[in-house]
Amino acid sequence: MVYDFTSRESERGRVVFALTLHRKRMTERVIIGRTVDVRQRLETKADVVYYDVTRPLGSLLLTFESDKTGVWNRNGDILRDSYGNTFPNEAERWKMAAPVSEFLRQKCKKGEPSAMFAAIHTWEDYLDCLHKIEEWQLVFRRCKACGKDFLAKSRHIELCSDECRKQQAAIAKREFDERAKGDRLEQLDEAAYYYWYNRLRKLRKGKAANSDAAASFKAAFDEYRKEAVRRKGAVKRRESQLAEYSEWLVQQQAEADRLMDANTRCNTLSK
Repeated sequence: MVYDFTSRESERGRVVFALTLHRKRMTERVIIGRTVDVRQRLETKADVVYYDVTRPLGSLLLTFESDKTGVWNRNGDILRDSYGNTFPNEAERWKMAAPVSEFLRQKCKKGEPSAMFAAIHTWEDYLDCLHKIEEWQLVFRRCKACGKDFLAKSRHIELCSDECRKQQAAIAKREFDERAKGDRLEQLDEAAYYYWYNRLRKLRKGKAANSDAAASFKAAFDEYRKEAVRRKGAVKRRESQLAEYSEWLVQQQAEADRLMDANTRCNTLSK
């Protein structure tokens, strides 16, 4: 009996590998087939199986299939990807699996029992897994936190474990704190800017307008802005704390008030 690697239904009954050794005859017998068929073959020599050959003792070890080039693993990866979330369409899935089916068929055709059993077992496991995934309505997802593929009950699930959920929650909180910190930084900077600017405008256009006082205040304002830009950048680069920047802004507002008071007194004395 020849195994059909184009089949989309797994065998009814587990495919097994039976090995019997005869010490006196120095032979080994390998039978591959469904469990019930192998059992019947051993007891009565009835029923069809995929493989039943008696060879010199040690042949299995001497000819055991290896994977030095990694071709088995590469084909296994293709089968895995074929029912992943990259190709959810059934037609695409079987199209992707077709070259692997042919690879396994060729391995089975060579007649080496270890390769034959591995080929049949690979395809059977693929079909069984695929059918269970469909039956249980599961989907393959890639974890947003660790990057591993996993089976989920819904496409909306993005995290594979409690550990990844905790990790993602920590990241989300950190990002929220950074946004809040950034918003607060901009608010403080803008408020301090207009604190200085409004006083400069009074010196330029208000009732107490004074061009000399305005020029002096403008020079101090420009120096303040240069230092504010430097300190603000340090906070963004996490080289300084927001609280330190806030405290410095309060001190600079006091300096703006001091300059305004000084200019007001000068105007009063000049009159």
